[in-house]
Amino acid sequence: MKLRGLLLIELAVLAIVLALAVFIRGGVSTICPAVGYPYTGDVELVFAHEPTWVAACFGEGCTPAKVTRHPDGRWLHEAAS
Repeated sequence: MKLRGLLLIELAVLAIVLALAVFIRGGVSTICPAVGYPYTGDVELVFAHEPTWVAACFGEGCTPAKVTRHPDGRWLHEAAS
């Protein structure tokens, strides 16, 4: 029983050390989940159910931007010219 308790304590210490290393290093970051080549053109978003509002990640640094609904019903983000 003593060996099992010691093992559990060692695992807990290891988990705490790993968690601290991740937080100190900044393991959680705010980046776009879609990694790949940047696209700088116009974007049309299509949804299965009509949303009330839409925001998406665009541009340098993955800046959230509001996507506007055009009179024809399409949700568009138009690239800056």
